[in-house]
Amino acid sequence: CRLASRISSSLDVEITRVWALTDRSSNLNTPSIHFHPADVFDPNDDVDTSETHNGESEQQIPGSYSAKSYNRLMTLEERVAHARIATLVHRRDGDWQKAVELVVGYIVSSAPTLKVANHPKLPPVLSLCILEALIAPEGYVPINNTENEAKNHLPDFKSGETTKGWFYQQVIFLFDSMSQESHKSAFKLMQALAFPVHVAGSVWKERSMCIDDRIRDIAQVEVAAYERLKSSIDAAWLKFLQFDEMTEELVQKVGHDFLSS
Repeated sequence: CRLASRISSSLDVEITRVWALTDRSSNLNTPSIHFHPADVFDPNDDVDTSETHNGESEQQIPGSYSAKSYNRLMTLEERVAHARIATLVHRRDGDWQKAVELVVGYIVSSAPTLKVANHPKLPPVLSLCILEALIAPEGYVPINNTENEAKNHLPDFKSGETTKGWFYQQVIFLFDSMSQESHKSAFKLMQALAFPVHVAGSVWKERSMCIDDRIRDIAQVEVAAYERLKSSIDAAWLKFLQFDEMTEELVQKVGHDFLSS
């Protein structure tokens, strides 16, 4: 209907453009979330990580979050809900191209700019929670256990296997053919998309070690989403580019190969 179309169109713009612009400006002008490498705790030491920014110690229940993080957590929860609504509306309407564009547009607009943004002092704009909401299958519940892990082994592209997740399959279809050449083009696109996701995951992990719970709480939520994504069939394409194997030369080659294909 017309109302659903208007809501969907508005959410698409928010997800692929507005959120990234808003967060880049907000992060720069919010000193309370600026992380400094010296403000970390040693996991091997018996340190009370519930210590507040003012040095006052407070008991924190495991799995709970500081009240100072509630506003940011609520904003994240709201965006996850909006992302979920947007992607499911497109999928139920059979508009898989729009669903794919949402994922690609979100990653491209929020990709970490390593030589411009001051990471890890500033948090990544790319949220793994939102990406998970955009990619996960209908009925998915983001629980940190084995229920959502892939039951089958991850695919080996070189041996001819493909993912069973909808995203990678729909990207192949967008290349108009199921030929080997289309698979290769889709594979290169997946590599290019995997790079900023892994970079964001790495930065969130670094920030999750901060002693300030205003920084640590959000980071821990994002890291949990990152780990769930890596074990998900729908995000199996993240395995196409191993983070520990990435170098500047490799990333440049991946980008050049994709643009020239």
